[in-house]
Amino acid sequence: MDLALDQLIDESVEFDNLGPYLLGHKLGSVLTNDTYQTLKPLLDKTCDPYSKAISTRINQLGDDKAEEQKRNKLSKQILTFHNGILRGMKERT
Repeated sequence: MDLALDQLIDESVEFDNLGPYLLGHKLGSVLTNDTYQTLKPLLDKTCDPYSKAISTRINQLGDDKAEEQKRNKLSKQILTFHNGILRGMKERT
């Protein structure tokens, strides 16, 4: 729990994104470099709110503003997950 509090205190992770961050951190602590290199292109693509990977997860709501918010929220969660992986890998070494 100290990790979550540390990230909240220094404001590097928003409260709503602690789950993806902590999951990524845990994954990063056991991930091999080869496996990370395999995952990295997928993670990089999904950090873009307009990527095909994000588009397939978004229901067309008919409301452009709501769709934009959902795209940004999902891509930010994935970016936070990715940052958690990197932090977990860094702390492991």
